[in-house]
Amino acid sequence: LILALQSSQGSMSGYTNTASMQGEYEAATKHFLLIGFLAMLIGSIVFGSFVIKKTDNKMQEVLMFLVATISAASYYLMWSGYGVYKKTGSDGEERGGFVAEL
Repeated sequence: LILALQSSQGSMSGYTNTASMQGEYEAATKHFLLIGFLAMLIGSIVFGSFVIKKTDNKMQEVLMFLVATISAASYYLMWSGYGVYKKTGSDGEERGGFVAEL
């Protein structure tokens, strides 16, 4: 799974004009974002199975599925380097900021 994700890393370059900033991450940041993505992906699969199996008309499972799916997509974009922008901190140094911080 990880090799498949890494091989698809450059696939968004045709859809966006920005370059991936994944090479500027520390190793711990890459691992944290990948773990977050996988956890949210598993959560979306679990909640998706709840949606499919539900018998009564409740909205909680659908909302949790949508939240987990959007979170997984957000973590994937940050891990791949496309959900990042450069910003200047209060100390004047330029650093990367994640779109999820907005």
